[in-house]
Amino acid sequence: MNRPGFIPETWKDRAGAFYAFTVCWWYRSATGEPIGAVARFDSINGGGKQIIPFFKPNGRGGFKTDGPSKPVLFGAERLNGHKAPVFVVEGEKVAAALQSLDLAAVTTQGGANKAAGGDWAALAGVTLVYLLPDCDLPGEAYARDSYKALARLQPAPVVRIVHLPELPDKGDAADWLMMRLPDWNGFEPVSQERRGELAAELLALVEAASEPPPDEWLQEPITSKLPPGKPLKQSGATWQRLAESRLSVSTATANPRKNPYATSRRESLRKRHAMTGKRFICC
Repeated sequence: MNRPGFIPETWKDRAGAFYAFTVCWWYRSATGEPIGAVARFDSINGGGKQIIPFFKPNGRGGFKTDGPSKPVLFGAERLNGHKAPVFVVEGEKVAAALQSLDLAAVTTQGGANKAAGGDWAALAGVTLVYLLPDCDLPGEAYARDSYKALARLQPAPVVRIVHLPELPDKGDAADWLMMRLPDWNGFEPVSQERRGELAAELLALVEAASEPPPDEWLQEPITSKLPPGKPLKQSGATWQRLAESRLSVSTATANPRKNPYATSRRESLRKRHAMTGKRFICC
């Protein structure tokens, strides 16, 4: 893969480990002007990667390491005059793979937690959007946040969600393609000979298997505080713990008799005075 001059051949993390450049994905404005890039570096010793954004202009036609100063959308330049459908996926690797099939595919910058920060206005006028979530809880959360952002557009597109079959845990649309392209490295464009065939298969699949996103996806998330305990990390397992904790708090709030967090000030004072032997007077 071609490496722009402003991106180094290797990247060193804070722990001193080195990563070799693998691929660069360009971000462009709706008119095609470069506005930044994201580079992937893979561990020289195996078992790790670094995704580094380059969005700060360096004054010489390139970019320095920094995130975007305003919302961006990878693949925005491909939407000009494009008719439906548009695919929304998580990550530049997946979007670039679908783009190599001559499909319109977009993603936000920054990973599963950054869907809300995308330049979704670039999809204004698009009539049909397919969400292709990764096969894990963060992937579902990304699809939900994307759907909420798309629903705010005027007019809003028709949105359908598709869970691709046969995906491994944490798998995505690029993995779906790799099952059909055993010699493909996941980064190079799909060969010209296979593009039409694979694009047709994917379009037929999403048309047959797509469904509307759940109605509750447009509801605001519960903001009740979690019970005291260790902070949750955003791994697949703890996404489920987070959802269950929020549900339990919400259910308890709806039924004060079962709510350990709804003890009134009067009840608290009464218990405190009973423990100290003092008389309790409530005005």
